[in-house]
Amino acid sequence: MPMTQRFDGLPFPVPEKFIWVAQDSNGIWWGYTAEPHRSDFGWYENEVGDSVRLGETQPVNWEQTLTRIRRTTRFSPRCMQGSV
Repeated sequence: MPMTQRFDGLPFPVPEKFIWVAQDSNGIWWGYTAEPHRSDFGWYENEVGDSVRLGETQPVNWEQTLTRIRRTTRFSPRCMQGSV
């Protein structure tokens, strides 16, 4: 079973191998192994990465949610501060 870790501001754990997280316009959060690209309504993995659905929250400024997870720091994207 892969290691997971919870980050402040994100209400669900992120498996260890995923180092990027972002929310789509529909509220679904995804984890990525490589930096994703933005589309009109969300994010998509590049051809060398994997992605996993993490969960769903109310979308808030989804365009600003792309965050690189540094396992030694706290997760706190600007758009989520005080909204979860």
